[in-house]
Amino acid sequence: MSNSQKISKEFNISEEEAIKVYRGIAKLISLNYALLAEHIYSLSNDLEGLILDLGSGLGNLATEIAKRFTKSEVWGLDISKEMLLQAESLAKEEDLSNLKFKLMDVHKLDFSPNSVDLIVSHGSLHHWESPVEVFREIYRVLKPSRFAFIVDLKRDAPKSLIEEITSFLTSKEKEGFLNSLNSSYLPAEIENLLGEADIRNFEITHQKFSRKVIMNNWDKIKDNPYRSDRFNSIYVNVMIKK
Repeated sequence: MSNSQKISKEFNISEEEAIKVYRGIAKLISLNYALLAEHIYSLSNDLEGLILDLGSGLGNLATEIAKRFTKSEVWGLDISKEMLLQAESLAKEEDLSNLKFKLMDVHKLDFSPNSVDLIVSHGSLHHWESPVEVFREIYRVLKPSRFAFIVDLKRDAPKSLIEEITSFLTSKEKEGFLNSLNSSYLPAEIENLLGEADIRNFEITHQKFSRKVIMNNWDKIKDNPYRSDRFNSIYVNVMIKK
């Protein structure tokens, strides 16, 4: 199966349509990329080295990570060539010399064992064909004492909140968002997947940002309709430590 066919299968629409849908959803939740990158930065002690963004899509999270980890090399990885071409175009507008994108299947990371300093991901876990295989790959390439931080939707998000979020979306974007939500995992299911991958050192938490993270991004938050804390309840955070 080609990468384009995989995209079509995962989104239940063509790759071109999937990119349009993804762009609309990403615009709505753009604030979360900035807050998440700031949160990860606060946990990392300003590490230097190689950072991977799995399922990078249009590069929204990778861009925010690269802005903060200026001494690190950030790679956005995705199976969609067209998605990455657009990510590269958007990244050029930010003039980030430490950000690059590469076509790669996250089930087979083309990196040596113990070679990566940080792995991040936002909204791609539910698209992984074999999460157990990807978790094993993450653990394999991470350096000792480093961590991965994975964020995804959770299937039991409050119904009233889902209705509020989808009210901001077009019909196609709403369909794509709901497909993703229905394909996502409950925290207990993620814990079982990590167990199958023989990963024991991890934390699964609900998303919450510190006051410092919020204040550092207040210029983005103050006029954003997606700014309320209650929006955090659609996400689950997974930290894998090595």
